[in-house]
Amino acid sequence: MHQALCPFEKTILSTKFSCENAERAQFGERVAVLCRSHLAQANCTTVLGLMQEKARFVFRRKDTQGPLPFGQKMKVMQGGLMGLRGTVKADTRADAATRNVHALIVQAKQTYGTLHDLPYEKIVKSIASYQTTRRRSKRH
Repeated sequence: MHQALCPFEKTILSTKFSCENAERAQFGERVAVLCRSHLAQANCTTVLGLMQEKARFVFRRKDTQGPLPFGQKMKVMQGGLMGLRGTVKADTRADAATRNVHALIVQAKQTYGTLHDLPYEKIVKSIASYQTTRRRSKRH
């Protein structure tokens, strides 16, 4: 079976979220996250694409086609998943079920009908308010 890269690879590697379909793989020195399900990979790609599209104004980006810088992409992934979690579960604290990316997307799809009908205005608010962690400067 051919496995594709997980669209939420960076957030899974950061351990803020996990996924039942994720499988870590090493290619030389690079650690990657592969998806074992074509359906899950398609759903995650769709949701991430929609979150990026809807959040472009948050970053004051005029181009809608170019890739986002790493920090902005992390903000979309992590803030977006936290916002998605808030739309399907009143208690937004992370537990095993709400840390599972694909289970969260399936739950959202069941709640709202389609991935295009998710409440992106609430998700984008979460993206805008999400604070990425900054590296600490080295002190001598």
